[in-house]
Amino acid sequence: MEIAGTPSSTSDATNQHRQLIVIEGEKDWCIQSVAPYLNQYNSVLYISSQSPSNGHITAIEAHQYHHHLGREYDCVVYDGYSDLRPNALMALSGVVKMAGVMLLILPPLSNFLGKTNKGVERQWLYNALKNNQYTRWQSKEGNDLGASLPPITNNRKAILETQAQAIEKVIKVASGRRNRPLVLTADRGRGKTSVLGMSAADLLLAANHVIICAPAPATVQKAFEHATDRLLNHHSIAPHQFSANGQNIHYKTHSIQYFPPDRLLEILPEANLLIVDEAAAIPTQLLLKIIPHYHRVVFSTTIHGYEGSGRGFELRFLPRLKAIYPDVSFHRLEQPIRWLPGDPLEEFWQQCFLCYPAAKTQHAVEFNTDEIRLIKFDHFIAMENRTLLHQAFNLLVNAHYQTTPEDLWRILTGEHQLFLAYQNSQLVGALVGCPEGNFQEQSLISAITAGERRVKGHLLPQQLLLHYQDEAIAQQAFFRVVRIAVDPEYQHQGLGTAMLQQLNSELLPQFIIGSAFSANAGLLSFWLKAGFSIVKLGTRKDAASGEHSVIVLKSGSRQQHLVDTLNHEFSNDIEHQLIHYCRQLCPELIAVVLSQTIKTKPLSTRYHHLLQRFLAGGSLDIALPAVRQWCLQSETWFSLPVKAQSLLVEAIVLAKPLNELKGRYAITGKKAFQERIRKIVSSLQNDR
Repeated sequence: MEIAGTPSSTSDATNQHRQLIVIEGEKDWCIQSVAPYLNQYNSVLYISSQSPSNGHITAIEAHQYHHHLGREYDCVVYDGYSDLRPNALMALSGVVKMAGVMLLILPPLSNFLGKTNKGVERQWLYNALKNNQYTRWQSKEGNDLGASLPPITNNRKAILETQAQAIEKVIKVASGRRNRPLVLTADRGRGKTSVLGMSAADLLLAANHVIICAPAPATVQKAFEHATDRLLNHHSIAPHQFSANGQNIHYKTHSIQYFPPDRLLEILPEANLLIVDEAAAIPTQLLLKIIPHYHRVVFSTTIHGYEGSGRGFELRFLPRLKAIYPDVSFHRLEQPIRWLPGDPLEEFWQQCFLCYPAAKTQHAVEFNTDEIRLIKFDHFIAMENRTLLHQAFNLLVNAHYQTTPEDLWRILTGEHQLFLAYQNSQLVGALVGCPEGNFQEQSLISAITAGERRVKGHLLPQQLLLHYQDEAIAQQAFFRVVRIAVDPEYQHQGLGTAMLQQLNSELLPQFIIGSAFSANAGLLSFWLKAGFSIVKLGTRKDAASGEHSVIVLKSGSRQQHLVDTLNHEFSNDIEHQLIHYCRQLCPELIAVVLSQTIKTKPLSTRYHHLLQRFLAGGSLDIALPAVRQWCLQSETWFSLPVKAQSLLVEAIVLAKPLNELKGRYAITGKKAFQERIRKIVSSLQNDR
């Protein structure tokens, strides 16, 4: 039997669009219906908790999908009975090769409708599939072969020219002027990895050392394969003249080598060119530490709204890179390589999960926070309000690097609540959050406090309960703000603060409003200005952001005592925490944290004497404890210039050695260092 959509159905199997095929029905019937496809393809990726595995079938569970991005398969089978994950669905569609198929096994929709919150998100997916003219549908009731796939507009010459242009730009970074980095971006399937591999091979032949840095070896596996193929196909090189071993290629006295970011910073090996691949998956702070050591760098990453990290690269890292290197250049690969232009599979998943630009709405001429209305979005009528949901989700994607299709999924299920901010009839902002806490069962509270249980979700009460060991926390009703986004044309005008104010005072007055996020000075300042209090600073860096997490809270009058108590405990702990656990925090961030923990109390007679001796020209070594206490209780030092604040944080609060501070603050020696500290502290004394 010939199966619709397989290579056997056409004489030119390598020049076809990819196909989406839905197999709907009871599980056993679906498994039987999939079996014929498995035998018709050379490479199959099967995603299920109970998937078959043999020579040409790779079996994984949905949570393992990250490990297979960048690879290629003729056929991908996704079992929707096991674990339907939007992020995995969208990402794995990118590993299907040209002329390949993606099979989606789904239970009948009737299994989910009418069961509390289960069903809205499934109905959203089923509607998208039914409304997509190119989807092929198989069920016991019959088959729907869908419309003919769109016309093919394959231009091999244009693809090769696009790759050649990108390779030329990479090589120019190595051969041109220093300190002119290149940022190479692409959606999945655009041949970015092959460009990097071929560029590295060409540079190796030109007697260059090339280092490729990436989060994991698997990330660059394809790049090294492309580099090896390039060398093998070069007319002047015999295979025995170079050696390729995993993530290392050697030719004569030069090499292409792989280094993970932490190892790269530890060794700092020399290179004629550093390529940082999938830079979006590397914390911004690590990228910024790499920059000073290499003058010829290519930053390469996949920009894809469906996994979020690419947006973080654009929002968090690129502005700082531009500030350091004004001559940075950018190149984006638009032409797909793995599949054909106009690919219906890629377009379907972008449409399904709203990962395409929304139509721009008319903006109001004047902005007034008093006219802002915050309204809760009803997820049960999401399909009737698709355009509005799309506009709101676009705001969230553009504002937050971690916004993914699973965020949309949570809104559709009702797990997360969406609030929309309007000025008159104009959508100007969006806020997403979820209720947490309100635990009443004593045995559960005790188990969470002891670290023996962890309830899914409920991030704020569980983290605070573990940290402070106060069971009263568990009984409080929290509302965690997960995302807050403002239309770019209305930013920096107080709209975000106005949204939080309405949420706290009008919509959810019975809740303690809070948020947990990766802290930086600007973001934390926003929350503090909105009236929130810091109650916890993480002692470890977040793996995704490379920054420490922070929890902030704000409440109505009934719960204010608890928030004040937690903030007071945090203030008592912060000096010890900074010295022992958070020494690598950005000093500007520490200054913002300390601005909320000031405790004014008189210096002891001894400390007052030590401070005066230092100000009169004495040694800082002896007076350091007194100077630290003076600074930590001064309300005026936060009005100092940022550079002066940072120096006080590192030199006085953290007591970092002089050799760490010399280069950063242009200090020539100990005498000059103490004189600068003396001048700053003296200005604080005069202001009090």
